[in-house]
Amino acid sequence: MMQHIKLVSRYTAVSAICVLLNNIILIAGESAGIHYVWSTLVCFIGVGAFAYVSHAHFTFGAVRSWAGYTRYLGTQFVGLLATLALFYLFIDMLHWPMWIAAPVVTVLMFLVNFVATRWAVTFKHTD
Repeated sequence: MMQHIKLVSRYTAVSAICVLLNNIILIAGESAGIHYVWSTLVCFIGVGAFAYVSHAHFTFGAVRSWAGYTRYLGTQFVGLLATLALFYLFIDMLHWPMWIAAPVVTVLMFLVNFVATRWAVTFKHTD
């Protein structure tokens, strides 16, 4: 049980840094007149690389590999699509401001991203 608590704590610490970076980029992008789709793509590329390396090393203690990074990008791309759908719902349909929508989307995606990241980073291929 304690091992799971430590794992979730490490995941949360790395994710908190990523969340902070994502929200800064999203809110700054909107302030600069940049559509959330473009700011989200910047987050996906920039913060995504940092997140993979950090989760592989610190969170899961896994060996980093191109295969793991590719799996991670795939899972994050699915998360990106879900994120964009949620932003569309909250911003375009419900007319929420980004400063409310970004943190809400972040919370909703937390659990999904934990499961996907754990699979992508720790997956062991057997022949």
